[in-house]
Amino acid sequence: MNRQELCKRLRQARIEAGLRQEDLARCLGVPISAISILEAGKRKLDVLELLKVAKLYSKPAEWFYYTHDSSKRRRWYDQNPVINEAIDLIRQSPTSLQVSVAHAVIGFLKKGGLIKGDK
Repeated sequence: MNRQELCKRLRQARIEAGLRQEDLARCLGVPISAISILEAGKRKLDVLELLKVAKLYSKPAEWFYYTHDSSKRRRWYDQNPVINEAIDLIRQSPTSLQVSVAHAVIGFLKKGGLIKGDK
């Protein structure tokens, strides 16, 4: 992933979260112009800032840099194309939809007696 792709994801996540550049600037303690420059790919984002952004946008930090390159498959779900596609689509969806899908899956598995758990 290059800087332009990361910056595109940062902007996408901010918009999905319903936030303005001003909101992100306040969270990071930087001027609004720094956010504009960041989203344009002309300013680097350090790790601590990325963690703050991920928390603000309710996204895992890896969402911002994860690529869908099949040559880098390393997770259990990467081995099954159907599960991998479902997870990729969930990752791309707004956070509110991600939470709804998670609740639906948990409910389906628990109420269907397919798994046991109280979490």
